[in-house]
Amino acid sequence: MVDTIRLIIKGLKIDSNKCEKLTWTDYPGRDSMKCKYNACICKFITGDKDAHGSSFKVQGGLYMIFGRPKDQYLFTVFPKVLNPCHNLNPYNKDQAKLALNKLYNSLCEDGIELELENSLLSRVDLFKNIYLNHPFESYTPLFETLRASRLKKLPHESSWYFNNTLRSIVIYDKKGQMKDKFKIEKSDTSIVRFEYRMKKRKKCKNDLPFDTFGELIDGWDSLPSIYHKLMTKFIFKSADKYSVKKCDAKSDLDELIWFHDNFSRRWFEKYLLVNGASKVMEKVGDIDLVHRELIDNSLSSYPTRQIKILNSYLLMNGEKSKYGASVREMYDEIRSELLKPVADYLDESEMIP
Repeated sequence: MVDTIRLIIKGLKIDSNKCEKLTWTDYPGRDSMKCKYNACICKFITGDKDAHGSSFKVQGGLYMIFGRPKDQYLFTVFPKVLNPCHNLNPYNKDQAKLALNKLYNSLCEDGIELELENSLLSRVDLFKNIYLNHPFESYTPLFETLRASRLKKLPHESSWYFNNTLRSIVIYDKKGQMKDKFKIEKSDTSIVRFEYRMKKRKKCKNDLPFDTFGELIDGWDSLPSIYHKLMTKFIFKSADKYSVKKCDAKSDLDELIWFHDNFSRRWFEKYLLVNGASKVMEKVGDIDLVHRELIDNSLSSYPTRQIKILNSYLLMNGEKSKYGASVREMYDEIRSELLKPVADYLDESEMIP
């Protein structure tokens, strides 16, 4: 459930005699006044090494610690603490506690003391893997339709980013990444990862009911519901909010009849709008391009409202893609999988003590 974590460290002390992985950036010339006024890294580095400078880094096997005299941070890819081979599987609460203890012991072995459980959360990436029956690229029509409130959409190869300075939502081909990055072949047809990244201390504080790493571990069992709430709020709310009906007609004539039977007013207009919305997407390729044009060219006083209308008509369309599913069917499939309980916790046989 949790991937990358960055902490604002409390109570840091580094024994330079034991910590062989410590590196630092010297000041240009020695400025003893910086040491006197605690503006030097020497204030938290003990031992025989004459360590003075403006920044430092410790690159451990399970973590990285870095920072300056004023602020120090710990960065870890949490799933890789118990299984350094990859970060595919999430932890249950007991495994999260084991990972916390292993991380603490690793720090102690490297001569590093800090208040790990009391350190403040400044970045937390929540994730869920969903296992689908079709390849990642077959869901492109849906990903082109999705929007995230107040986030800029940035498509990349095998991934889709919804991003601003405080948060990101990332959808990507996890099976492909496992093969390319970790050299691990998975037999599943498709593994798609949805990540919700809180990139700053402020966003962690707003989106999570925890301040510290220890509180995060204690509240581990509440993370699925927090994740579902956030993903629904930013990505998967259109069908619920706008009462979008699903057209399941088998032919063009059945589709016309379906609109007549399901809408008491302006049914023919809606029929034309739904089919017209699909044609717009065929031309432009992505709903965010339409939104950007409306704003950049001052074409509308209410661009967001109009894009929401376009989005609702796209989700109503029952036209099948070449993979045999409509955009609405893809939407329902992925949303359903995201809301299911997590079923791929790390197997104990994969845990490395």
